[in-house]
Amino acid sequence: MKKINLFISATIAATIVTAPIQTEAATKKFSDVSPKNDYYDIITEMTAKEVITGYPDGTFKPNELMTRKHAAALISRAFPTLPVYYKGISLTDVSKDNPYYKDIRRVLEADIIQHVDNFDFRPNDIITRGEMARALALAYNLTSNDKKSPLTDVSPQLASYVDALYANNITTGFEDKTFREDKGLTRVHFTVFMYRAADAIETSEAITFADSSKFSSMQEADFQYPAKYKNATEATTASKNSAEKLFAKDKSYETASVMLQNAKEYNAFIELAQKSFNKTAQQLDEILYQVYYTGIAENLETQDNQQWVLWYDYNENKLIRAFVKE
Repeated sequence: MKKINLFISATIAATIVTAPIQTEAATKKFSDVSPKNDYYDIITEMTAKEVITGYPDGTFKPNELMTRKHAAALISRAFPTLPVYYKGISLTDVSKDNPYYKDIRRVLEADIIQHVDNFDFRPNDIITRGEMARALALAYNLTSNDKKSPLTDVSPQLASYVDALYANNITTGFEDKTFREDKGLTRVHFTVFMYRAADAIETSEAITFADSSKFSSMQEADFQYPAKYKNATEATTASKNSAEKLFAKDKSYETASVMLQNAKEYNAFIELAQKSFNKTAQQLDEILYQVYYTGIAENLETQDNQQWVLWYDYNENKLIRAFVKE
């Protein structure tokens, strides 16, 4: 068995790297979207950015209900880079010849939209408002920062996603304070929700997961770097190199410790850890938070069946230690 000491510190924040909507192209006009449409400008902008393309007959069909395959396509186009948590995920009802195959696979591998039943994606089914809330909250890395929406009919499993959209002014729900998570939504409304999420991110008004990291309350006194390093910059470089070795495919875990003392180091570690453990940044941050504040060990298994045991060492005042059992 080989040991790895893992220090985690101070003002650190987990984040899923998101990408802004792509560069603009010549604006395409839809025959069924009039300049008098309340959302004409949003549709025009999202078209110019090549997020929406419409149908071959030149229509957008704004009032049709959004399908799961089209939702996958819009999110896939908006994010040139998506994390891969479930590589090689199965698809039983979408063939490689399907024009939406790559988009659907990308959002499934990133856990933004999930299978409906077993490995069926049901591309032609209507995407529900609840599925939309989950997809956009994860795609745009949004959180409510523990603020609760006043919407009265949201199920516990979707509450955090709906709260995130509400907190970021992406949705307000209906006038009767319901969200109606099991209902579908139109193509134009899905587009508008995406636009609002992207706009909030681009104008730095969004509450993202990085803002609400469980570690944000930790103090400078909670971390230190070894005396062998001349300064924090040198320690940062060493820890990033150590993290890369830690997750290297050749499993050469010769470095004695990995030290994460700032957001840059932490995010680099989290990015590698997501791929290894098939967990989101938010899930990993929550696990590390619980380990630190409760002192209870947490077992994690990597994709190649390695067992990690994480816990807090109070005697040495090290926030988190990790063993790797081979």
